Amino acid sequence: MLLRRAGWILFFALLAIAAVAWGITESAVSTAGFPATASSHSSVPASERPLAIARAMSGLADTPAETQLAGQAESLAQTLVHDALRQQMAEAAQAHHNHTGPLWDRARTNEAELQGEQAELAALQLKLAHATPLNRPQLLAQIQLNQAQLALDQARLADAQEDLARAGRSAPNASSAEAQQKAAQAAADAAGRKWRTQWQQQSTDRNPESSHGLVALAKSWQLLRAKEKALSWSQTEAAGAAAAAQNAHNQLHTQLARAESQNLQQMSGAMGQLQKLHAGGAADQQAAQVAASAQALAAGQRRLIGFDHAAQLDGDLAQVYERWAGIGQSQEELALHDALGMLLGVLIGVAVLFLLDWLVGGVLGKTRTERRRRHTLRRILRFTLEVIGVIWVLLTLIGSPAQWMTFLGLTGAGLAVALQDPILSFAGWFVLIGKRGLAPGDWVEIDHISGEVVEFTLLQTTLREAGNWTEPGQTTGRRVMFPNRFVFTGPYLKLASRGQWLWDEIRIPLRDGAALPNLREIEKLVEHETKEDAEKAAHEWKSEVSLAPTAVVKPGGYELMDLCVRFVTSASARAERRERLYRRLYEAQAAAAQ
Repeated sequence: MLLRRAGWILFFALLAIAAVAWGITESAVSTAGFPATASSHSSVPASERPLAIARAMSGLADTPAETQLAGQAESLAQTLVHDALRQQMAEAAQAHHNHTGPLWDRARTNEAELQGEQAELAALQLKLAHATPLNRPQLLAQIQLNQAQLALDQARLADAQEDLARAGRSAPNASSAEAQQKAAQAAADAAGRKWRTQWQQQSTDRNPESSHGLVALAKSWQLLRAKEKALSWSQTEAAGAAAAAQNAHNQLHTQLARAESQNLQQMSGAMGQLQKLHAGGAADQQAAQVAASAQALAAGQRRLIGFDHAAQLDGDLAQVYERWAGIGQSQEELALHDALGMLLGVLIGVAVLFLLDWLVGGVLGKTRTERRRRHTLRRILRFTLEVIGVIWVLLTLIGSPAQWMTFLGLTGAGLAVALQDPILSFAGWFVLIGKRGLAPGDWVEIDHISGEVVEFTLLQTTLREAGNWTEPGQTTGRRVMFPNRFVFTGPYLKLASRGQWLWDEIRIPLRDGAALPNLREIEKLVEHETKEDAEKAAHEWKSEVSLAPTAVVKPGGYELMDLCVRFVTSASARAERRERLYRRLYEAQAAAAQ
């Protein structure tokens, strides 16, 4: 019954452990901070997210195949980031040109006008040097007018150059875009290294093949499930980026087709005006607008090619993460399969223990051995089965003792000192159940307390106190319990066992002045009364020493003499035998006195 009760307790304990482990796993996985979440990369720009995710995911590579996929993912992500950087720099250069282009045109126009005025002024001064007195006043007037115009052109040029310098400081350029990109890449590298280091430290715990015990497998399964979820999220992220790039490509393609149609019409009109007006001012302005539109179309085509390339790279990256997630799912299934196998092994072990207990009970019930021996053997076998079951469950939950042998040794030494008395009592139990041990019904004396053994368990022995062994053996009604360590700490007396035969003694005081009794006659009388007991005791004890009764006269108190008679009797009939012998001896003494 004890084994069955322990088995049910073990079964429900395993169910509780499984439920708690499942709940912890669900909560841990649902609240796990994956490196691919938006909150984990709030400081990383969108252009750097693929590289940050790829570097973080490289910490999840546990096998050579996964390491290869991690390298492919990081290579694709780096290509994406570099393409994004080139695109941003090109857009920054175009924006800088669009912002400062009119000011450059104005400055060049003012500079050309200034140079023309200077050339004309130099020609007038040369004419003035060779002019006649009649022409000098007219030349001087023209020179003064040219000098005033030259001063105006110089002021206009200075103003245009100042406006151009101020616009250059505020306009976006390629160098500022590159600096921003480097800062963003540094933030992405920091985030990726953080998660990669953290997840690389869990590589051993994620490996189901190196996990020993149900607890380690449950942890491995939990980490593998988190890994598979992170890879699936990364695959979804890459697929979403590919879809977004394709949508942007389609929208830009539609806009460029419409703008190209309009630009062709403007170009044909500008060419006609140029042929008619021979590079007139209005035609030149229209031609410049058409050229600017063509440049914008060319830039749009380059962006269209960039969207195509980004969509292709994001799609390839999504496929890499999908294959990697498939490997992680296989590892997760392997860990779950091993955990279920261990649980099944525990259930099979418990079932085998139940079967063995039933078989042992049936076999021992049919044997014809002594009941005490059968009971002792049944308890030993049951205890052995319980120990085997506990060890089996512990090995299944914790695993084989590989790295924690030192810990177990130190723990065992500490427990041996702290639990010295229970350990000695438990060891004494093995002595008591041995061939020369105790059994219920034996008469013993332990620490000067004698009585009948009622029972002895793993840790203590219970006696029914019966006073001194030379007394009639009447119980006091008290039960005395001793730890089993008394086997090692001091001597104990085993007064009777098996058939419960023991030497007993009675004393009869002799009257003052009475003649000494015939000791031989007394021995014959006692031998006649105890002959049957002596023969049975000699047969069971297999003793070569004579078990015949003896009668002697010993000094008593107050200068009296005592008649002492020793004989073998049964412990259960001890009181009745003593009473009969007392009566017969007094009768014999009375008859001798007459």
